[in-house]
Amino acid sequence: MKIKQTYKTAAITAFFLAIWMVSGSLVDDEVSPKSESSLATLSSVTVLNSQAILKSKSIRASGFTEADKFINVRAEIGGRVVSTPFKQGDYVKEGDLICQLYIAGREAYPKIVAPFSGYLESLNVDKGDYLNTGGTCASLIDSNPMLLLSLILLLKKILLT
Repeated sequence: MKIKQTYKTAAITAFFLAIWMVSGSLVDDEVSPKSESSLATLSSVTVLNSQAILKSKSIRASGFTEADKFINVRAEIGGRVVSTPFKQGDYVKEGDLICQLYIAGREAYPKIVAPFSGYLESLNVDKGDYLNTGGTCASLIDSNPMLLLSLILLLKKILLT
């Protein structure tokens, strides 16, 4: 029967480990009073006088905000703009009328409504303008959440003394 090399290595390692552990119990180490007193004198405390320095609680940074959701509200059909009840910067709720169109020869007035609540960033048409199919009536942004994008540089002052 042939024993694998890994089993031989494991057995030799276990044998030397057992001898090493048993050898520690054969040595009789007692702590003498002299060594106890020398341990007490080895610890020391260092006292350092420090002074408080005022730090700024604010950070000055430049950056810009960006809406998480931004869309151009477009017309599905072309027509003359007869009503724009809101102006740029107004808050509109989902379903509010943004633009109303008149199409010659039709009785119905197509309505362009806000797909979600938000602010009218820009109103691209005025009453009387002709809006083509796919033309942008307004740009709408959702202000919740707004992303603040900024680059903050940390500078260290080097004092030469």
